[in-house]
Amino acid sequence: MTASTQFSQDPFPTDKKTGFDIIKLANNKAIMNMVLVMNPVDFKKNPRGYQEKLFLNMTNYDAQGHQPTLYLRHAIDGPTFRMIGQIVLDNLFKQAVQDAEFGPDATQILKMDKTSTAYYQYREYKGGRDKKTGAIVSRVMTIAWNDTPGHKYPWSVTLTEGPGAETPTKAVKPAGTPTQKVQMQLSRAQMRQWMLLGIETLQSLTTVQLLRAPLA
Repeated sequence: MTASTQFSQDPFPTDKKTGFDIIKLANNKAIMNMVLVMNPVDFKKNPRGYQEKLFLNMTNYDAQGHQPTLYLRHAIDGPTFRMIGQIVLDNLFKQAVQDAEFGPDATQILKMDKTSTAYYQYREYKGGRDKKTGAIVSRVMTIAWNDTPGHKYPWSVTLTEGPGAETPTKAVKPAGTPTQKVQMQLSRAQMRQWMLLGIETLQSLTTVQLLRAPLA
């Protein structure tokens, strides 16, 4: 992986007014970054008085690695990212998927027909209505571990978008094949760096918010 300055365009300009840049990773096929946004909310909704959202932004590039071809974004709640990060850093991701600790609908084990390789996946489902067309859109983030021994880039992060359908609880689930997909592979070190920086940033800014909070 190399710095994003190799590209002629940077699709993620940092806006200090709306978010705090956590990490940016890139290769000649894709670039990803994550931004933390802390929004004030009613204390009845969240006792802390604010809501943590980590926006994962991913872009694919053309074959020459110069022009972006597709951009997708996914919002992760702070508590969810903390859970994923702790499991990854404790080297328990494979076991957590096997035991369905993320929830029975959030995990999947895929085995390739021609090899004994298994892919352990965690998926988070989001979605809503398209502002222009009114159609329901499904957005899915998948974090996967390739269990092939000695694999140089065993982790992958994938964002997909496509037709969706509302469940009785007003959540959105996929309703067909995704129409857009962005994927990036990460080494063990890059994955740990991503998780560590995310958790440390959440903890640091939480501390700042608590220190600023008025005493009861």
